[in-house]
Amino acid sequence: MKTNKLFKMVINTIKRYNASSMKPIKHNPKTRKHKDNKDNKNNKFINVPNMITILRIVLLFIVIHILLNNSFYGKIISFFLVILIIFLDGIDGYIARKLNSATEFGAVFDIAGDRIVEQVLWITFAYINLIPLWIPVIIITRGVLTDSIRSFALKQGMTAFGAKTMMKSKIGYFITASRFSRALYGIAKALSFALLVSLTFINELVIRTKLINGPLVIKILNITAYSIAWFTVALCVIRGIPVLIESKRLFDNNGKES
Repeated sequence: MKTNKLFKMVINTIKRYNASSMKPIKHNPKTRKHKDNKDNKNNKFINVPNMITILRIVLLFIVIHILLNNSFYGKIISFFLVILIIFLDGIDGYIARKLNSATEFGAVFDIAGDRIVEQVLWITFAYINLIPLWIPVIIITRGVLTDSIRSFALKQGMTAFGAKTMMKSKIGYFITASRFSRALYGIAKALSFALLVSLTFINELVIRTKLINGPLVIKILNITAYSIAWFTVALCVIRGIPVLIESKRLFDNNGKES
C-alpha cells in the first residue's frame, strides 16, 4: 500500500514538472522589437552611407583609368572627379548620423574606403612619376600597422574614432581621433590629391591658353603641390604613432584577461 502511494506521488510530480516545462515563454513585445531593430541596424549593409563609400571606390577606378590614358580633357575631368570623391568622403559620416544609420560595419567600411582611395591614388601618382616611390611605401606601411591594431581593438569592442575609441590618452586622442586632427588630415589629403592631379595637365593647359606668366604659375603650383604632399605624409605618420603606443596597453590588457 505504501509502495503504491509512493509510486503515485512520483508520477504526479513528473506530470506537474512536464506541465510547467511545456508552458510557453512569454516575451515582452517591446523588448523583442527593440532587440530586432538593434540587430537589423547593426547588420544592415545596404544604406546610404555605405552606398556612398562604394560610389567613391567606383569613381576612383574611373579616375585611375583616365590618368593612365594620358588624355588632356580626361585629366581635367579626373580633377573634378577627385574633388567629388573628397566631397563624398566628407558627407557620408554626416548622412549616417543624420539618418541614424551609423553601424559598426559602416564605420569599418568607411575606413576601408578611405584606405583604398588614398593608397591607390598615391601608388598611381608614383607610377606616373609625379611623386617618389617612398611616399606610397610609407603610407601603405603606416596603414597596415594602424589598421591591424585597430582590428584587434575592434574585437575588444573599441573603434578607431567616436565614443568607443581605443585612444585613451588625451594627447593620443587629440593627435589621432579628434575632429580637428581628422579634419586637418582630410583637408591636407584633399589638397594634395587635387593639386597633384592638376600637375598632370597644367603644362598643356598653359600652352593651349597662352597664359601670361605661365612658367611662373607652373612653378608656384609645383611648389605648393609638393609642399602639401610632404606635409600630408608627415601628418599621416604623426597620427599613426599614438596608435602604435596605445597598442601596448591593448595587448597587455588582453594578456591579463586571458
